[in-house]
Amino acid sequence: MRIEFGHHADPALRERFGDLTIRPSQPEDLPAVASLAERVFAESRPGTRSEWLAELRWMFQGSHLGCRASSVAVDGEGLLVGHYGSLIRRFQVGRKIVRTGVPVDNMIDEAHRGGRLQWWLFENQRRWAKLVDVTWGIGAPTEEAYRIGRRLLGYRRLTTMKVLRANLASFPRHRLHALGRWRTPMRHPRRARIETLDRFDSRFAPLWERYRDDYRCTEERSLDWLRWRFDEAPRRTYTRLALVTGGEILRYAVIRHPPPGDGTWVIVDLWGSSEPIDLAAMARGIMRWASGRAPWLEISLAATEPHLQALLAAGFYWEGKERPLVFTVFEPDKVPERVVQEPSNWYVTEAFHDTL
Repeated sequence: MRIEFGHHADPALRERFGDLTIRPSQPEDLPAVASLAERVFAESRPGTRSEWLAELRWMFQGSHLGCRASSVAVDGEGLLVGHYGSLIRRFQVGRKIVRTGVPVDNMIDEAHRGGRLQWWLFENQRRWAKLVDVTWGIGAPTEEAYRIGRRLLGYRRLTTMKVLRANLASFPRHRLHALGRWRTPMRHPRRARIETLDRFDSRFAPLWERYRDDYRCTEERSLDWLRWRFDEAPRRTYTRLALVTGGEILRYAVIRHPPPGDGTWVIVDLWGSSEPIDLAAMARGIMRWASGRAPWLEISLAATEPHLQALLAAGFYWEGKERPLVFTVFEPDKVPERVVQEPSNWYVTEAFHDTL
């Protein structure tokens, strides 16, 4: 179900903060939001106004599973000075599928920083969540946003994503034994092989239902979601690898190509069968594909030990770097918090927040 709020949105979603009006965004706001993004992210995420507009339209008017939740702050002259944008996505928590808010940006014009505008925008999102049955939210903030979010917005720590890397340009001498393992063809009992795909095709349609029981808490990965998330995303180049036996997809990996001058290729999603032989075959297949193409590979992953061990055995290594995941609960009675708060329940990749 897609939810759109027009000019006659619930009055509870319109409020005043000084001389500013906090309200749900409208489609006609997107060019102004793009201009704000161009200014706010000029150094950290440079892009032209037209590039940002394409990004925002993809996120907030795209064909993804879920809906938009986008709040803006507008001054008395109609100038848009703040934006808090979330996507409403579907997560499996235990055996339940719950509607989940995933924040994708939080930006405020420089002249309005230092006050409580950020808090007011976030509160607008809380009110919106209750109207559209979004029970909780999950995010992967930057280090600065993490500090602000914990103090100002009440974010709670969920777990961490370990950052694993593989150096294929000059493999360390003490890791040569691992190098040999992934270069050696693996005998898979079902004769599975690695395929490179241009798009996600119909073979991926049954993947979610086939393997969802392998995961306790993770984002739903339907074919519609895969196509929106990767095939339709602007300003990105992805390679899609799949572990295939016969006509059946066992696992897949999505690898983001780096911008010019950056040699690190990032595995933004890795999902499917959790059989040890399939984990190992996919990890080795990624390394074989990357050999000669990518001097560095990186993946940020919150996962159970077998997933991590398969990557380590293939030649990845961990140097202690981690990225925090945070959460907030909007409807406590509807969220199994004991399930949510157990770190070992989670499987999270960059796929859920690699959106800006």
